[in-house]
Amino acid sequence: MAKKYVYEDLKNQLGAKKAILELKKAAEQGIREAQRVLGTCFYDGEGVKKDRKEAEKWHKKAAANNDVMATRLIGILNYNNEDSKKRKKEPVKASTKTKITLAVFEIKPVTEGVEVMDLPGNLYKALNKTDTIRERLMSLSSEIDNNDKDFISDFNYKQGYLFGSFVRLIEGEESTVKITSLDKKTVGLNEMITEAKEGSAGSIRSSGFFCIHDRYIIISSARLIRGALETYARWIVKEKTENEMQFNFSPIINTLKTIPLNEIQSIRFSDTFLNPENIVSKTSMKLSKTLFDTLISNVKTLHNMNIEDIVSAELILKINKTQLKKKNAKALETALRLVDSENIRITGSDGKQITGTSYLTSFVREFEKIGSVRFNERAIEMEMISILKAVKNGTMVS
Repeated sequence: MAKKYVYEDLKNQLGAKKAILELKKAAEQGIREAQRVLGTCFYDGEGVKKDRKEAEKWHKKAAANNDVMATRLIGILNYNNEDSKKRKKEPVKASTKTKITLAVFEIKPVTEGVEVMDLPGNLYKALNKTDTIRERLMSLSSEIDNNDKDFISDFNYKQGYLFGSFVRLIEGEESTVKITSLDKKTVGLNEMITEAKEGSAGSIRSSGFFCIHDRYIIISSARLIRGALETYARWIVKEKTENEMQFNFSPIINTLKTIPLNEIQSIRFSDTFLNPENIVSKTSMKLSKTLFDTLISNVKTLHNMNIEDIVSAELILKINKTQLKKKNAKALETALRLVDSENIRITGSDGKQITGTSYLTSFVREFEKIGSVRFNERAIEMEMISILKAVKNGTMVS
């Protein structure tokens, strides 16, 4: 079994000085892991005096020796930018634009053949029956000590389009949401996202905008709020109107970007996580457990791995088209929707490649900021309405 070169382990066994000598000896022998770790020690000043040039030298040797992690570190530590010191002195210009990812879903009944009757109208009716946000807070737990809540903070209804903002509030944490905000009928996200160290109702865990028209809904930050918004909409309609509506927000495949299942040649999964506390010396891999469990839950070795020991991981599924029968194709399509992520790359038989997030109808839009506010809510609303009109007319948006 190959020897592991981990500075902390060597230091505990040999002491700091001997650990560095051991690493240097192995690095000079061309062992790439030792070269990378030695470079990191010089960068962090672990066991040696900080020396950026030495750090760069050993990281580049490791990278030339095909050490993937060293290659990533070179990019992260910005060795190749000669102007990096100069740029640090220059003030960073604040961006005047906000990027938001939007995704479109179809509102489908849980039971086939049962029509979902006017969700935007019914949801607006339910929300409008409340005089304050506090009246429409949905508890996430029945436990007395758990005061976490979901709610729609702001909404307006025009010509069949219901636009609003959705918030998950985590109580007992400092900052963001003032208690007085909950006594208003509506509060926009810009107004809600303020420092409130005194008189705080809690912190916003996740939030996003939505717009509903007819049988379609468009959501920002859909990965974070889609399921929660779906549950909340069903709850508030039943709670305030006694109208029990059973529906799901079902992803729409973007035919402009997707590769037909029978033309998929391979699917590549990869995921890397850099520990922000110490990006150099404690680099590890955060495995997308849902992703792997969904598709390869029977692979014993993955479950036996220590996640903290993984630097990077990649999985390539080669698709055998002759075995992609109807049932398997449906299962693959469902799995791809479940694990849809930027860490997935799908390759077609003609060489065309798309990222997982392009598999569904989702896209990034930039919105100009107004003054110091974070979100240009009016512009977001108008863009969402424009996209819903296009989707309803059968146009695929990119």
